[in-house]
Amino acid sequence: MDNKTDRSKTIEQLEGIEWPDLPSDETGLIKAVHKLRKRPINLLTAWEMSRLIGQDVGIPWLLPLALDILRDTAADQRLGGFYDDDLLTAVLTR
Repeated sequence: MDNKTDRSKTIEQLEGIEWPDLPSDETGLIKAVHKLRKRPINLLTAWEMSRLIGQDVGIPWLLPLALDILRDTAADQRLGGFYDDDLLTAVLTR
């Protein structure tokens, strides 16, 4: 993602691909991923990003945001502050 990416857009808008509606019997994770693709990326929480990244969804746009979050919170880790292990794991495994 470059600095010109509009973070108010959704992954769906950035990809230019609209996924079809889901059958009602899909798993909770699949339903969550479909729903999160429709949220603006600047409104996604670290946990939501980790779910999407973990499913290889929106990688070109979410990895840079995730790295920013991890970089910004790394110094707080030694002070007992917030550090999202799920997000770190998702990023490291990509």
